Amino acid sequence: MASNSRRTASGSQAGPPAKVLATPPPTAGGPDHRPHSKVMSASRPLSMSTPVMKAPGKESRIKKEEASLLERPPPKKLTPAAQARAAKAAAAAAAAASTPSTGHAKKAAATSSAPVAQAAAGQAAGVGKSKRKKPGMVRKRIQPIPVHRTGLPIFPVVLGGLTVHSLGKVIYDRPNFYSERYIWPAGFSSTRFYPSMKNPDTRALYTCRIRDNGEAPLFEMVGDDDPSNVISAPSATACLCLVLTAVNKAR
Repeated sequence: MASNSRRTASGSQAGPPAKVLATPPPTAGGPDHRPHSKVMSASRPLSMSTPVMKAPGKESRIKKEEASLLERPPPKKLTPAAQARAAKAAAAAAAAASTPSTGHAKKAAATSSAPVAQAAAGQAAGVGKSKRKKPGMVRKRIQPIPVHRTGLPIFPVVLGGLTVHSLGKVIYDRPNFYSERYIWPAGFSSTRFYPSMKNPDTRALYTCRIRDNGEAPLFEMVGDDDPSNVISAPSATACLCLVLTAVNKAR
């Protein structure tokens, strides 16, 4: 009976009960307690969705160049007169290049005429850089001066507040009558209004003249309210300074 009681219902003999060993929990610093994200990031390959920084290449430069081309204004069309001048300049440059010459002169003519011909052809075709006005700049137009059929101006010539009555005569054989920047022709005469030397609160009409004083010019200024008071000096600046001094003393 005792042996039968030890058999199971299937007829097999039951063994001794198995011992359950208590497995201690792993320590906090063990390998099993590594963060899951770190383990996955170490073993996971780089996916396609990971952002990758790209260095600027040719595509960005091409886009910038296209944008700059779109921002540029279209070239202005030349007038028929400008086209005629450009064609004339191109023909002159071509004629200068085709003129027979020798040595360095031929080489210089060829090198100097090529840029002129290219510029003239570009202007005739309407290709070139468009000139942009700087902010605040105002173009001053030259006042037209009426001339006689002989080519000489018709006096008096009014230029703003200055009225020219005579241009005088250029003295070319005496160096004191000209310089690298100025010419002082003998006989020049002009008038303009300026404060009076007698009464600075009023304005007088001054006559300015350049006289031939031998080796050097003599500059004179005289007001119409005091014809006897003639201010003279060896230079225009000195003459004007004397007038200013007299006006300040009268005040």
